[in-house]
Amino acid sequence: MGTPETLYNPALIDARVAVTADVVLAVTPSLGLVLLGFSCRESASSAAVATFRIIHGATVAEGSMVFPIELNANQSTSEWLGPDGIETPRGLTIDIIAGEVDITLFYRRKTVAYKLDN
Repeated sequence: MGTPETLYNPALIDARVAVTADVVLAVTPSLGLVLLGFSCRESASSAAVATFRIIHGATVAEGSMVFPIELNANQSTSEWLGPDGIETPRGLTIDIIAGEVDITLFYRRKTVAYKLDN
């Protein structure tokens, strides 16, 4: 048959500016979806605490929490998970609990191809 080889598409960046909705489907589901990291900052015009969760799933109800994040007024944070990241084939959803945030997700989609053995 062949030897499996993992191919990685270039890392993608999905920026959400001033997210205020309760739930936002940030990245659509697909096999090989890998969360590489995120960066976020509290962004309300009147600085306040912001709380949200990054969910592995297309909805909060069917998903599982990957990261819970709470930011103080004017605070920012980021997390880099490395080149292997966390596999999240059911998509990535942002669940806003309180406040307003700017969120950037770093992710990529990997595929497996087979090299023919000669």
